[in-house]
Amino acid sequence: MLALEASGEGTAVARMTRILFVGTAAFGLAFTALATGSIVAQWRLLAEPYAITIALVLGLGPIVLIAIAGWAPLGAVRAVAAGYLIAYSSALVTWPAAQRVDRIPDGSQPWVITLLPMAVFAAAVLLGRIGAWVALVGLCLVAGGLRYVADGARSLEMPVEDTLFNVMTIAVFVAIIIVTLRAGRRRDETARATAQDAVLAAAAEAQDLQRAHVAALTHDDVLSTLLAAARSTEASVDLVRRHARRALDRLAELGADPDDHDLLVSTETLVASLRDTVAALSGDVRFVVAGAETGTLPGVAARTLVEATAEAVRNTLRHAGSSTDRRVTVSIGADAAAVEVRDDGPGFDPLAVPEDRFGVRFSITHRMSLVSGGSAIIDSAPGTGTRIRLVWRPDDAGTR
Repeated sequence: MLALEASGEGTAVARMTRILFVGTAAFGLAFTALATGSIVAQWRLLAEPYAITIALVLGLGPIVLIAIAGWAPLGAVRAVAAGYLIAYSSALVTWPAAQRVDRIPDGSQPWVITLLPMAVFAAAVLLGRIGAWVALVGLCLVAGGLRYVADGARSLEMPVEDTLFNVMTIAVFVAIIIVTLRAGRRRDETARATAQDAVLAAAAEAQDLQRAHVAALTHDDVLSTLLAAARSTEASVDLVRRHARRALDRLAELGADPDDHDLLVSTETLVASLRDTVAALSGDVRFVVAGAETGTLPGVAARTLVEATAEAVRNTLRHAGSSTDRRVTVSIGADAAAVEVRDDGPGFDPLAVPEDRFGVRFSITHRMSLVSGGSAIIDSAPGTGTRIRLVWRPDDAGTR
């Protein structure tokens, strides 16, 4: 895609340019057909090499252009159109020298003037707005001059009338070409601006996600490890070591290649990671798999579910009391992956949690919200226990 844009292919203005060249060639074929009778009638009035050359070049030009406009590289299509424009201009200028008679009988105009519209249309597509108007006026004036000379320079009336008529008639089509190409350029500019906005938004989202990871890591692992170390006894040394190792692993993940976040993770791997994480935190938390369909989900979604689950388990271990029944239930279906952390402890009022407490707000709710399709529901009240439900739903049903 980048290569196409760099070469001008694949853009709206490139597609419109091709369409305009097809239309130009179609006009050329039509006007060549109209000029066939004049070509035959005026053949003996011109030097034979000249007559053969311009008939072949100007007759084949539209055929070649319409044949390649849809598939050949745009540069090649432009080259053919430019070649036709140059050949036509040369034919206008050199006609008087090739004409064998003083004037064309019956006051007929040289047949080459009949092909004037195609040459002007090609110039309009090739040369841009200013070049198009200059080519229109210039070619019409040269064609008018040729009409005057080919008629034996008898009267200016007919050449002037023809010139004015050609300018006014062809100008309508030139304006259409200019407006069409301008619309293509504006569309491309809008597409580029939209793409740039999307890149900036993605970068900002990535920065927010990274900040949230750092804040959550500080709360979930670093502070937890320090607290565990401060309270450690000889019997809990292994637990402190596991906390420290997890904190180091999480720090290494933050410096990992961002492309790793785009990897897909199987549902089996997610369930195993959740089970290992819960078991590492406490052997007293029941782990239940209510259902897990085979499939995949983005690595960032799987990691976020695991990290938010870990913090939810830590919260219940810290605040729900030692005799509390705790359970983690995993359910993965075609439309969602959900983890529920429940306890029958004293509960709490989520709205009363102080602003400076990061556990629920950053490590669970905010963390899940930063993942596309992620959400967290905290259901708790004093005396009713606590239920934390973590859900990820794919934006595209084809992800799973």
